[in-house]
This record gives sequence, C-alpha cells and structure tokens, in this order.
Amino acid sequence: VLLQPTSNSDPVLMQQLDAEPDRFIPIPQQDSRESYRWIESFIHEIGEHQGKKEAAAKLSSAIAKKSPFAWFKHILSQYPKVQEQWHLFEKNIIKEYICAFLRENEIICKNEE
Repeated sequence: VLLQPTSNSDPVLMQQLDAEPDRFIPIPQQDSRESYRWIESFIHEIGEHQGKKEAAAKLSSAIAKKSPFAWFKHILSQYPKVQEQWHLFEKNIIKEYICAFLRENEIICKNEE
C-alpha cells in the first residue's frame, strides 16, 4: 500500500506509477454517505434486535442534526457498552468492505475462509 503523492515529492514513485500503471490499484476513499448508512444500520440493529431502544432513539436524533458524525460520537460516548459494540460493528464492516474491494481486484483476502 502506497500513499499517492499529491505532487512530485517522490520522483521514484512517480516514475513507477508512470512506468507500471497496471501494477497499482487505487483504493477508493470511503464515501461519507456509506459511513452514514453504516451508522443507520448499527442504530437499527441495537434498537430492534438488542433492546437498546433508548440509546438507539438518542443516536437517531443525533444523526438527524447538523454534523451528524460528531453528534453520533458525542451521544455514543454516553453509552460505553454501546460504544464498544459500535467499534466492533465498524471493525467488522470495514473488514467486509476491504475484502469486497480485494475480491473485485482478484486479490485474496486472508480474513475470509
């Protein structure tokens, strides 16, 4: 994994990119809309399937405000157990996202059986 320079700060890397464009695959940045959908999915999961309706209601209200990600983190910090669940949920969904990207590019994802 290489960070693509924004300028010619690394001439050797720029030469490699020019000489072997098919060797490198750009990794897409995560779309904020996708992140928002992940949060919505998490809120639904804890509210409907885990019986944490109060936390889910407050989190739903938080993401409806301006700066939804900041509000989500703020409210989440008030529920340490739910915050732990969020971190696990996010970790797993990011792994799935990465493995899907790797599969699309015919690269083996070691996290998959």
